Amino acid sequence: MKEDYKKVEKYCEVCNVKLILNNSRDIERKKLCSRKCVGIKSITKIQKDNPDFYKYLVKFNNTPEANKKKGHKGSLHPCWIEDRSKVKSKRSFKEEKDFFNEVFLERNFTCEITGEKGGKLSVHHIMGVSKNKLLMFVRSNVIVIKKEIHLLYHKIYGTRDVTKDKWDNFINKKEYLQCLNLGNS
Repeated sequence: MKEDYKKVEKYCEVCNVKLILNNSRDIERKKLCSRKCVGIKSITKIQKDNPDFYKYLVKFNNTPEANKKKGHKGSLHPCWIEDRSKVKSKRSFKEEKDFFNEVFLERNFTCEITGEKGGKLSVHHIMGVSKNKLLMFVRSNVIVIKKEIHLLYHKIYGTRDVTKDKWDNFINKKEYLQCLNLGNS
């Protein structure tokens, strides 16, 4: 019985679809079923109340300038790029994930800095792949390290210009100990 009390039946003023609404204080203002019906009702109101403005809208919306803004797809889109080779290529995440899993297995899920097995691990590219795309899947260019160490390295040295010298500096100065000490306390 209580559930019936909560439900109120109304019909859309435009398409006459049955609406089953929860009983609330603003039930009176809910008269339409969708944004499409809101648009239809508003345009018919404009057409009825101000026919000159309606004619202007119809004329304006069918100009080439207005059509450029409408949802064109594919080669008809104004921002279509004919030569896709000019678009910056993104990393292939499936291939990269498969490569990382192979490296984890090969290195026995062990952090190569701390020697700890398991936990949250990351694969770090010693020479960054943003500028050296050919080094992305080279096993000698990657090292398995704890996620905290990986995040700390990129926090200190950034993600764009990753070099072997920066990595060696990070290891020689033992900067990775910062995050390991935080985890132990």
